[in-house]
Amino acid sequence: MFSPTLIKSIQRGVITLSGVASNTAAIASVNPANCRLVWLGTYDTTASTTPDLVCCRVEFTNATTITAYVNTATTGATVSFEVIEYVPGVIKSVQRSTFAVTGSTAGTGTITAVTTSKAQLDYLGFTTTYTGATVVGQGFGRLVLTNATTLTFNGLGSMDRTVGYQVTEFF
Repeated sequence: MFSPTLIKSIQRGVITLSGVASNTAAIASVNPANCRLVWLGTYDTTASTTPDLVCCRVEFTNATTITAYVNTATTGATVSFEVIEYVPGVIKSVQRSTFAVTGSTAGTGTITAVTTSKAQLDYLGFTTTYTGATVVGQGFGRLVLTNATTLTFNGLGSMDRTVGYQVTEFF
């Protein structure tokens, strides 16, 4: 018996940030409007002690490229990601971007209205200029789809952050 799937392809990759503030990974060509990008985390091999060196985010650059960012060139951050491409007609809309959280532990971003019961939020990480001492958890944050048009970020420590997100609304 034939069992159709709604997933066209899944690709995974690793991007190394060694001596650079950004780097890319090539993927097989996809239609970004039919895809979700998932940040699978960051591993820092040098045990850096400041958030500007370890807090990373990922984004779609184009149909064949994923880019990872850190604010200050680091010597050993490795970022993992996954791209899930759905067949046409599954995804209604995808909104990907960043918003700034300035000198605070919390901030909000605005998106075009979605039906929250049919929308999936993906946190794509954050970058920061903060170079002060790191306390446990300072490199983490959480992102919430607060309502149909608002994203809310909360993190430990007042600092400037660029928060990456993706909201995928399904039919």
